[in-house]
Amino acid sequence: MHPWDLIYNPIVDTDFTGSFGNLQYNPAGRITYNLNDRRAVAVEAYDGFGPLRRCVPYDQQFHEIWAVMDRSSSTFLGLAVEAGIEFGLTPGSDKITFKLMLSVTSTRTPRDPKFAGSGLGQWLFLPHRRQLDP
Repeated sequence: MHPWDLIYNPIVDTDFTGSFGNLQYNPAGRITYNLNDRRAVAVEAYDGFGPLRRCVPYDQQFHEIWAVMDRSSSTFLGLAVEAGIEFGLTPGSDKITFKLMLSVTSTRTPRDPKFAGSGLGQWLFLPHRRQLDP
């Protein structure tokens, strides 16, 4: 494990109301500092530009920045906790949002027959998603 993780997720998303013509560009990024193998702090950014064929005006886009902390444990079913606070940067963003994510990994390792996993490198789910109308 390295002390710093840089993650960029170039998300192309859809609201499923109009085939590929409704694809939207909603990228996300994360910079993480791993305090140790169980704790980390991070800054995350989520953006929504609207449909690929025509981005929505800036005041309708959402751009958000998050301050996040992660804590994982292999002693209690491999429970991982992520908590954070978001600040919206544009009029189309939520002004402030809190998140609390609890997860349990189902990965079993040969060395540990119990549930194990740090959860720190598993950044799979966005706290919330919003589709932008064209």
